Amino acid sequence: MSEGEKLTPQETGMCPHGNFLATCSLCNEVSEKSEKDRIWERTSQEIEQIGDKLGKGIDDGVKESVIALTVNEYPTVQSCEGHLDEKGLSYPWVQVEAPAPEGWEEDDIKKQEWTEANLHQRERMTTMLKEFYLDREEDNDSHLILADQGIYEAFRLQSAGGEVMDSLSRIQQEEKQKMYRKEMKDFTDFLRQQFEQENTDAELRERINKINELKIGNAQKADIILVVLGFKPATELSLYENNDSESTVINALEQAGLKFEPKDPSEYSKNVISEFKIALDSTLLDRLTHVSAKKDHTEYGRLMGYPESAVQAFGKKDALLDEQDYPDMTGIILPLKLSKENWEDELKYLRKGSEAIKKYTPELYDELVGDEK
Repeated sequence: MSEGEKLTPQETGMCPHGNFLATCSLCNEVSEKSEKDRIWERTSQEIEQIGDKLGKGIDDGVKESVIALTVNEYPTVQSCEGHLDEKGLSYPWVQVEAPAPEGWEEDDIKKQEWTEANLHQRERMTTMLKEFYLDREEDNDSHLILADQGIYEAFRLQSAGGEVMDSLSRIQQEEKQKMYRKEMKDFTDFLRQQFEQENTDAELRERINKINELKIGNAQKADIILVVLGFKPATELSLYENNDSESTVINALEQAGLKFEPKDPSEYSKNVISEFKIALDSTLLDRLTHVSAKKDHTEYGRLMGYPESAVQAFGKKDALLDEQDYPDMTGIILPLKLSKENWEDELKYLRKGSEAIKKYTPELYDELVGDEK
């Protein structure tokens, strides 16, 4: 591979859809997907019937959003695609509200239960939106927010700028409505993707847990987990006297579905008992076994999953961002020297990897954050 050549999405472990290759349901044709389709279709039919009972069907422009929220177990009660020439609001919205307990009107305990149920949905939605915007250019105007509804913590999912649309000109309203509808649709697509990945997520967590249970260094543990997730194509592992035995580690790597092989003892670092090269698949492992970190840092950096800009800047002092100019690195658990030209994109990469560890192994993430302090 030449120095300027880039890895394909499949080689880096990221799929064309921008997801972890190991978990993208759009790439992996599995039997669960047909079952997911049936659930989606059944939910669609149920929502159509609800609309008919009310005498007016759910607006076509927001119908898929209601379906996507429902299959992800967000209870919805009202919605609108936004209308400029009718009564009501001019922007799209969906109200999420837990079912009211029977007899809640005269029962303070049931009122509290209802409030807590809505707070649970609010917390789930906040987490979902955070993940949605993790790798997305944010427009403060279109950005989806949770607008309070009533005193029991119900909320409407809507764009932040929606409530000031009435003060705009007709042309501006039309432009904003188009923007807000697109934002809602993009989030709807994201929700459907999350729904389709749900079953594979359980299996993925089981594989990750095999690595997380190992008695090895936290940073090395996180690196291997990122390989399982497909965030990193490959990594290396060094075992020391106080770590798990080689046989225990081999068993965990096998159960995690990773490809690996031991390094030549002549390559061991000081005080190391054993070392492994680990990769997402056999092709990547073969490439890792034929590259030297010292002699070809470009190819090695790519195999470690580092952004191309950081790989090219490595070892070039003039190309690296001065430490005094570093942005806020709070919550970042992955090591990387940022480049002057592309540090913002590289920071997004670090946040995405850190968030992945936080999502799948929160205790490990907390320990790593503590190690950084």
